[in-house]
Amino acid sequence: MIKKNLQQLSSRMLIMLYHQLAVIITLPWLALKLSPSVFGLVSTALILIQTGWVLIDWGLINYSTEIWKRNSSLAKRNSLITNLIASRQLLSIIYLIFILILIGLGVIILPWQFLLPFVLSTFVGAIFPLWFFHVNRSTKELLSITLISRLIFVCLVMLMVRDDSDVITYLYLHSLSFLVITFYSFYRMRVKYFFYWQGFSINKVNLHIKKSTAFFINSLTNSHVHIIWSFAVTITQGPIIIGLYSIAEQGYRAGSAVSNSVAEVLRLNSKDLSILKIWRVTFFYMASYFFVGCISFIFADTIVRLFFEPEYYGSIYILKILIGVWLIQSYIKLLNYPLLGKLITISKLHEMSSYILIAHLIIIALWFYFKGGIDWFTLSFFSASLIQLSLLIIRIKHQLNLKKNIF
Repeated sequence: MIKKNLQQLSSRMLIMLYHQLAVIITLPWLALKLSPSVFGLVSTALILIQTGWVLIDWGLINYSTEIWKRNSSLAKRNSLITNLIASRQLLSIIYLIFILILIGLGVIILPWQFLLPFVLSTFVGAIFPLWFFHVNRSTKELLSITLISRLIFVCLVMLMVRDDSDVITYLYLHSLSFLVITFYSFYRMRVKYFFYWQGFSINKVNLHIKKSTAFFINSLTNSHVHIIWSFAVTITQGPIIIGLYSIAEQGYRAGSAVSNSVAEVLRLNSKDLSILKIWRVTFFYMASYFFVGCISFIFADTIVRLFFEPEYYGSIYILKILIGVWLIQSYIKLLNYPLLGKLITISKLHEMSSYILIAHLIIIALWFYFKGGIDWFTLSFFSASLIQLSLLIIRIKHQLNLKKNIF
């Protein structure tokens, strides 16, 4: 089971890591070449772009995993794919309008010249059909194009970004890099999987959004809850503070890309397995995460001091807190669909997600009300995640007591 997961995980995980590492590698260069305030503006744009990808995806990875086999014929699958893509396009429009309103009201500080590359990056990244290759267990087909595109992106950034006047160039390069990968993905869907765009139905589009809402809330609270906290930073802090937070947060996202992939592949391969087998695999990954978390915490200070100037050393404390958050959130992901979803059914698991989301929002509201600052912000994030993990463990323990005859 573990070997099978790792074989499928390697390509999925590498794709996510290529994307995240491309951003992480270019951050020190941007911090060196740009002034702290401009670096903060770029960080704001990146946070909003990555937040949009998660919100617009709307839990599609998990949702498509559950419904894919119900559409066995090519015609039905083409109709399903068309309507799912159309639903992402609709959500993209809604999200972008919402962000533009916040920028117009001055809630989010982002220059209007950032608008076009921001919109382009958000849209092409959001409709990137990784979910399609995930459910077909063929993500390895995207490895080469992803690696090549992101390497070219990193090289061009090093060559073309020299000072504050080149900041828009960076955002356009980011957009074009994703544009190449997304176009190639649809090309592969067309020539290998015979996907043809069909007329979509607005009713079906809305139905898919409605049906995937529970999956989205669960995905948001268990795999992507950091975007809520990151978005809170963009609407409450200035560019310089956002820049400090972004350095630590991008490191968190890299680790989260790995743990998200592990949980999603584990769910894909464990739907028909016993609780005992799932638990064994879960324990293996939990032990691995703990080791990685300890190593990352020890070397966090050294890494930041090695790649960033002294004015960015304030991100070290934030990074260490977020490493702890990553470890807790990684455990939550492993206990979520693969294990607890098996014990109490997915529908009941989704019922828990709404309460967890409300708890996170309440803690964010308390932080904002008491104006605790960025340090208290990350500590609040850590506490909220710890509470969530505790609730899941209590629920699992209760269910195992009810089903102790399984073991």
